Amino acid sequence: YEWWFRIIVMWVGGISVTVLIRLFARKKGNAPHIRKSFSKGFLVSSIVFSILYIILLLDLFIFQRKTFAGPANLNLIPFKGAFATYWPHIKKGHFSSGIFVQFFGNLLIFAPLGFYLGLWWRKHPHKWILYVIPVFLAGVIEACQYFFRMGQSDIDDLWMNVVGFLLGVLAGKVLDLLRTKITKGKEKTIFKIHTA
Repeated sequence: YEWWFRIIVMWVGGISVTVLIRLFARKKGNAPHIRKSFSKGFLVSSIVFSILYIILLLDLFIFQRKTFAGPANLNLIPFKGAFATYWPHIKKGHFSSGIFVQFFGNLLIFAPLGFYLGLWWRKHPHKWILYVIPVFLAGVIEACQYFFRMGQSDIDDLWMNVVGFLLGVLAGKVLDLLRTKITKGKEKTIFKIHTA
């Protein structure tokens, strides 16, 4: 997955610099035309990233998976599956054999989804649905892995995916809070997406 990692790092680096510049913008750097340009750029970036992100998820959970013979593997005891396997290595700083990718991949794979849905969903009247989405999506993935024998179904994978999603939602809220503080309440977010 090295090329996926490179794509993600490049995107995160570029969007992070842009967001940070916009986050701390004041006076001339906060002119209406700059705000509108940022919003349009963020919208385009969101669409492009969403397409790549969907392709990544399909690749990770469908195209790269192979069915295997024998009984399906299922772990329903929290902290006894993937987390118990990878966490001791992470604590010791051993990141070989894909441990880093496996652990942080499980934890952060849904973070972009949480970030974007958190921004798009904030004015939705039924905000509770936002927090059901990661549980449902991760549950479907784990169920498919079990029933189609495409990997080990693990409750640790599920809760780590959900935590990653919530970290993404939290990142959006923190950025909004920072912008509110920086502008002393005049601007509550930098993510005003203009579609026209």
